[in-house]
Amino acid sequence: MELVTGAIGALLPKLCLLFRSEYDMQRGVRKKIETLSRELKSVHAVLRKVRKVRGRAREKLRRCT
Repeated sequence: MELVTGAIGALLPKLCLLFRSEYDMQRGVRKKIETLSRELKSVHAVLRKVRKVRGRAREKLRRCT
């Protein structure tokens, strides 16, 4: 039993580090997804406005891109 207790005692800190790094990575991915989502919403809003523009104004917008 002492062998198992010793092994778990040595393994536990390593597992904690692994889980912590996994948690941090997941949190980082979540932030990146939120940022990307905000950017896509902004692009979508611009595209809706551009769709409403007519004639020469639309051509000017196309040349700007």
